[in-house]
Amino acid sequence: MYDYGTEGNLKKYGQKTPPIYDLGKITVPVYLYAGYYDELADPTDVERLKSELTGSPKVVYNTYNYGHLTFLWSRDSVFAEDVISNLKAGDKEKSE
Repeated sequence: MYDYGTEGNLKKYGQKTPPIYDLGKITVPVYLYAGYYDELADPTDVERLKSELTGSPKVVYNTYNYGHLTFLWSRDSVFAEDVISNLKAGDKEKSE
């Protein structure tokens, strides 16, 4: 949930902090991509996220030698190729 600050959270959620969302309620396949050098979403955080996705029938987790913005600006196409491959595999699973 979004953190609106103490006053905003009290108005929006009726408590000082945003409620914790139960990631176990997610029931669709999830694909996670993380960079070893990402200071905003490092592999430790992504591992924690992955462990909380208990309701997902499929969790795919790939790591790359990237920083946070490398996913947007890199000329290295390995990440993009993996995303496209996973999307195509998902389409095949749906049609079977």
